Amino acid sequence: MPIYKYLPKKYVAEFMEQGNVLFRSLTYFIDEHDEQTEYPVRVDKGEDHVLFSVPDNAKLFVDGKEISYIPDTLEVIEKLVNPETYFVFCCSNKLDEDLYKEFKADSCIEILDVEGFSNRLNNALNIATLKHEKITYYDKTIDEAEKDLLLYKDKHYAPQDEYRFYFQAKYSKNRENYHWASKTETGLKLFGRITQVMPEIGAITDIAKVHTIT
Repeated sequence: MPIYKYLPKKYVAEFMEQGNVLFRSLTYFIDEHDEQTEYPVRVDKGEDHVLFSVPDNAKLFVDGKEISYIPDTLEVIEKLVNPETYFVFCCSNKLDEDLYKEFKADSCIEILDVEGFSNRLNNALNIATLKHEKITYYDKTIDEAEKDLLLYKDKHYAPQDEYRFYFQAKYSKNRENYHWASKTETGLKLFGRITQVMPEIGAITDIAKVHTIT
């Protein structure tokens, strides 16, 4: 099945002819941004955590002592450690006129060969940890996480029907810089606290086509 990347028309040629694919860190989406910019960022404070439901037989301990009463409002939160080291490239599973408005885009790239696209990203990034999968949306809480936490989002975002590519960077020993886990000793490195990575995978005109809306 194809996937779809919505974006402003000015970036279409760069994406199609050079294969410049913009990955952004999770913290980039969590932090506040100016929505009046040309290519606004959709802020999602929940990108780095998931809320779990509390089982009926759960026990609550405070300072080592069991509490007999568990409030109905109790939530269990699991958060990603170092969310700034996770980088994502977000697409959608559907071609929909409403999503042009949602993402403030006038163009959409239909990626026809998802595995081929992923293989080219792998080669360009030279990493062993690139993954890609459909987002699962949940209502308030989930019972159990069956996949990586950053593949869950609140049902508020369900109309986006997101498909996500992602990888995690690894800190160096001195933590002054971090790099992603590379397949070879010459893998690329990321220095300092960065919010985006843009590998160039080459022209994708053989595995993608352009849609526009007026």
